[in-house]
Amino acid sequence: MVNLERFEVPDRLEEALRLLAGGREAARALAGGTSLIFFRGKGTAALVDITRLGLDGVTDEGDVWGVGACERLQRLADAPALAAPGLRALSEAAAVAGPRPVRNAVTLGGNVVGYKRWSDTPAALIALSARAEVAAADQAPREIPVRALFTKHPQTVLAQGELVTRFRIPKPAERSGSAYVKFARTRIDYALASAAARVTLDEAGACTDALLVLGAVERLPRVVTWAGETLQGTPLSDHTLADVAGRIREETQPVTDMRASADYLAELAGVVATDALRRAVAHARGEQGHA
Repeated sequence: MVNLERFEVPDRLEEALRLLAGGREAARALAGGTSLIFFRGKGTAALVDITRLGLDGVTDEGDVWGVGACERLQRLADAPALAAPGLRALSEAAAVAGPRPVRNAVTLGGNVVGYKRWSDTPAALIALSARAEVAAADQAPREIPVRALFTKHPQTVLAQGELVTRFRIPKPAERSGSAYVKFARTRIDYALASAAARVTLDEAGACTDALLVLGAVERLPRVVTWAGETLQGTPLSDHTLADVAGRIREETQPVTDMRASADYLAELAGVVATDALRRAVAHARGEQGHA
């Protein structure tokens, strides 16, 4: 149970940052509100509604796409800009992050900062080399790679009073594709295992760059650091992908629960990783649908 003293609805970012400056015990930012149930009585003096600050939308910022932290996941799933082959990982992740009524409420910033192991969008953002813009009262905004937000839980990486306001995603190179794959009991259930992949191909179809990120299986999203070097210069054949899956099975350290054993989750990690790579290659080739 959360005992509130105030409910604040600022219409300027500066005002919101001032209210949040005292830390989470004094005030918490509220956008979609779907994580309120997880407070478990820890309490806060005030909730600060940040949905009127203009922190939404998908905008062309030259070399990057800017995505507001308050953009709803369903809008991301439908965003024309994210239908580009190189950006599909984020729209695909947003499209399976719970049932549609939930996706209509959950914001991208909330899905990242309020991270749970099964959150869908963090792995996709990391695969796309996204950066988060962070603001705080009386300080200049700073940018941090989303990958760096997940060296620990994002709420422990961010300083007291800091608010993620925007994400910036580099525009992909030519012949690039990305994809997100999740395995769950149903399409919109919590993920048992997930993976996001980004690849760039040369004119002959060989891989010149790749980034692979595992989600859900371990406590935090994990970049498969060796994947880019292993896959570079290859056409991503079935043999190569089988080797990738085998190595992932061996090194993955699953967090188990009542849903699945460690061996099963390790097997799944290899499956979703190779499926994500196959789909990313298909997108890079301009193929539609599932690979």
